[in-house]
Amino acid sequence: MTSKYSIAKEAIEASKTQAEAAGIDLIDVQEALLISVIEALKTLKEPDDLRGILQYEVDSLNSGGVHEVQRR
Repeated sequence: MTSKYSIAKEAIEASKTQAEAAGIDLIDVQEALLISVIEALKTLKEPDDLRGILQYEVDSLNSGGVHEVQRR
């Protein structure tokens, strides 16, 4: 079964493959991917909701993992 996480992981893996083929630094590509996803989310989420998701993930950086924000 396809999950939202498997789709996201496939996109990340594709970006790795494309970065390597293009000779572009992987960190730069993943940073661009993150920024692009945030820009896309701006069209789908209210600013406060998006800010909450991003803040939750930033706050969890030292916890050793990324956690999904539960929807209200």
